[in-house]
Amino acid sequence: MKTSLTAVDLSHIDRNTCTEAINELLLNCDGVTAVMLALRDGHSFMERSKIPLDGGKLAAITSSLHALGATALRELRAGVLDHVLVTGTEGKLLIASIPNSDGMLILSVRTNSDARLGMVLGRTMTAAQKIGSSF
Repeated sequence: MKTSLTAVDLSHIDRNTCTEAINELLLNCDGVTAVMLALRDGHSFMERSKIPLDGGKLAAITSSLHALGATALRELRAGVLDHVLVTGTEGKLLIASIPNSDGMLILSVRTNSDARLGMVLGRTMTAAQKIGSSF
C-alpha cells in the first residue's frame, strides 16, 4: 500500500541526496543562478542561490505555476506534468516535477538570459530523477 506524503512528514527524504543534486545543478550548469526544492503548499524545503533571492516568494510562485500547469494538462487530457518553462528577457524559470514524491516536492531552477535551455533542461531533469530516488 502506497502512502501519500504530507507537509509534516518529510523525515524519510534523504536530505543529503537532495543537497547533492541542488549543488551539482547550481555549480555545474552554466547560467543557473538559483535552485529550490519547494513544497506543494508553497513553502521552501531547500534552496541555494548565487543571487539575492526571496525564497518564500519563489516557493509560492513555484507551487502555483506547477499546480496551474498540472491542472491545464489534466483538463486537456494531455497527460501528467513534466515541467513548466517561463521565459523572460532577463532569464528563465524552469519548474520540474519530482518523481516518486506524490507531487509533494517541486524543483525550481532560475537562470540568466544566456543559459542554454537544452543543457539546463537536461540537467534539471537529471537532478529531479536523483531527488526522486531519495524516496
